[in-house]
Amino acid sequence: PEETSFEIIDDAPQIDLIEANIIVDDSFEGNNDGYANPGETVFLNIPIENQSNQELYECSFSVNSSHSEIQLVSGSSSIGNINSNSSISINDISIMIDNFYEYAVPSFTPPYHNLSGELQCQNFSWSFQIPIEVKYGNIFAFLELLSDENNNGRLDPGETGSFAIILEN
Repeated sequence: PEETSFEIIDDAPQIDLIEANIIVDDSFEGNNDGYANPGETVFLNIPIENQSNQELYECSFSVNSSHSEIQLVSGSSSIGNINSNSSISINDISIMIDNFYEYAVPSFTPPYHNLSGELQCQNFSWSFQIPIEVKYGNIFAFLELLSDENNNGRLDPGETGSFAIILEN
């Protein structure tokens, strides 16, 4: 029998998206609550960490959305270089969330939408899923009978009545 050994080396630098530190800045065209809301244009602060000992050159970052309610306002950023063992924040990506009233949002709409992000440096590229929480309003509608012809508190067949629609957010 013959015994040999070998070592597997991954030449690609390790790049990580720090999801917990993604910031949604809605202070310019929003309500400044830190969430993407329908009708707002928000800027994203996306932290990327180079965990390798290799400096990366000529880097760019791009974002795409497959969600019809999320429009890209500025979907790419020229970063330049990323030093070894360091972090950067990409903060010139902006998106617009379509207005809630223009689209019917089903009750099962998840609060998080993933944007597709890609970092390209020299001959390397990395793909990321960027979770963005969209806060839709929770609107409850109630129909209240104000009056009916025989004042029994219910609308009987053939009877006319007045209603109030109560909306609660």
